[in-house]
Amino acid sequence: MTFKMLVKEIDVAAEKWLPLTRPLDAQVVAWADWHGWDVSDAECQRLLVCQALLNATIRQIVPEVADRTFATPLDSLGVEAPRNLADTICETARRLHTASFNFWGELYSALVPQSKRRQTGQFWTDPHIADWMVAWLLQSQPGCLADVGCGAGNFLLTAAQRLNKTNDATKLYGCDLSPLLLNMVWAAFQMQSASQPLAWPTLSVQDYLQSTFPPNADAVICNPPYTRHHHISPELKDMLQAFFKAQLHLDVSRQGTLAFYFLLKLIAEMPPGAQGAVIVPMEVIDARYGRAARRVLCQHTSLTAMIHFAPQMNAFHKVDVGASILLFRKGYEKHNLVRHLTLTALPTTGDLLNCLERTCPERRELSFGSLAIQAQDDLLEVPKWFSIATPEHVRAEWENSGLVVPLKALAKVVRGIATGANDFFVLSTEQVKQRAFEPYVVRTLQRNREVQDIIPYSSPFSREATHVLY
Repeated sequence: MTFKMLVKEIDVAAEKWLPLTRPLDAQVVAWADWHGWDVSDAECQRLLVCQALLNATIRQIVPEVADRTFATPLDSLGVEAPRNLADTICETARRLHTASFNFWGELYSALVPQSKRRQTGQFWTDPHIADWMVAWLLQSQPGCLADVGCGAGNFLLTAAQRLNKTNDATKLYGCDLSPLLLNMVWAAFQMQSASQPLAWPTLSVQDYLQSTFPPNADAVICNPPYTRHHHISPELKDMLQAFFKAQLHLDVSRQGTLAFYFLLKLIAEMPPGAQGAVIVPMEVIDARYGRAARRVLCQHTSLTAMIHFAPQMNAFHKVDVGASILLFRKGYEKHNLVRHLTLTALPTTGDLLNCLERTCPERRELSFGSLAIQAQDDLLEVPKWFSIATPEHVRAEWENSGLVVPLKALAKVVRGIATGANDFFVLSTEQVKQRAFEPYVVRTLQRNREVQDIIPYSSPFSREATHVLY
């Protein structure tokens, strides 16, 4: 059975509890609000019951973790997993089980689509990328590796499997705001432990931005939530600004995303010598508000590498924002060299780690991308760090082609929609025709990846363009 079929089975089972009886428990309402869902909406109620069914299924078919599972706001719904549904999920889990596959995380992703996880900023990490980051951190044999915002536990599982092979004594710690996701971590570890002995992590339900850095951690790994600043409360922004002023002695913009705040708070709280591997959207570094992040990285850490992804890779599934991986150690080191690795293909973990040992300053072309090395002390003078990774010959071709001019010389440019409500403002060609909106719309590019190349002016858009209502 596929995940799509499993989701249909869960949907059918959910009908028994729908619609939900009002008024709902205040914790359920708060849970829905955190996800950006309206509890009066039928689709929202379906998602809440489906989440509750998934949680009930874990407790039913993985009884070994019953005493470890966390209470969730969904428990008050009184949802129980039907025996036939639990059996189906159990059988599918066993059939799909592999050492590198997190069944429960994948099922959650299928059950709660990316569009419904937008406000919580939950984006899963590719297993190859998770292995690179974990392997780099474990090279130093840390005493404790902390996964901040661990989600369904991909990093923790990868680390536990590597530690099982090396017999190192590194302890694992994970925290997340969602007790439901942490229950899936327990289920995933139990499933993997059936075929190999694993060191289980310590887990904690907490909002990292309003708590402290994990105790005794000297290595941290993080794929922070990506959420626009509009969804961050003014009170939390005030608290974080005061914290950064006291700890890092600088003022930060209120326009920063959650990923921006996660990165700065991690650096501020990491003990000297601790290592970090953090995924960040490139705007955290290159946007106007990212000046603070560049300064903190240059003055409070020693950067080992910035790993970039070529646009055609689409390394993070269904994520339109370009992302990079930062590998660093807490504490400034004079004459430190930073490796800018741009990937056009996914290397093996061994090839990537070997690449990061290089110190030769000349740019090198690799079978899986290119490598440029520069002094960290020069980075503060570079306004756009992502441009460092673009090969010189590519930039030269663009500049000498005669086809490249500043976009502002051709058109007024508006970056995005302030509300983020693309579903309301951006319409497909079919929707425009149905509503007879042709006189009132202009064509737009909704995603960066829609710009594939320099193309003739006579055909600037694909036939199936999107439109924006004005």
